[in-house]
Amino acid sequence: MIFAIMTILMFQLKRIALMVMALLTAPLGLIGVVLALNITRTPLGFMAILGIIALSGMIIRNSIILLDQIEIHKAEGQQPREAIINSATLRFRPIMLTALAAILGMIPLMDLYSGAHLPSPSAAAY
Repeated sequence: MIFAIMTILMFQLKRIALMVMALLTAPLGLIGVVLALNITRTPLGFMAILGIIALSGMIIRNSIILLDQIEIHKAEGQQPREAIINSATLRFRPIMLTALAAILGMIPLMDLYSGAHLPSPSAAAY
């Protein structure tokens, strides 16, 4: 499965360094996952792991969008620092809006007080 993801990222990003950079962003989401699971006192079970996988996909998608925009700016002749700043400024709002929509969509699934424990761990991890 990891090989298939790496192959797809290679076709999309066209450079091994960019593929590795995109893959290395996914573990950074674990910081928030650990905090969210501890705050909600939710066990790390199957549903939480599904939420972690979904979160990793969202993080990698956002990193692909940002890396692609950086490459576009660099191809236009901008210095790497300028390309990073301009790309982050340009893509910040769309990335934050999609992330916010996903987060707000998970809030009803948490339902901390009802006693239904099936969707809660995936929502807390996501």
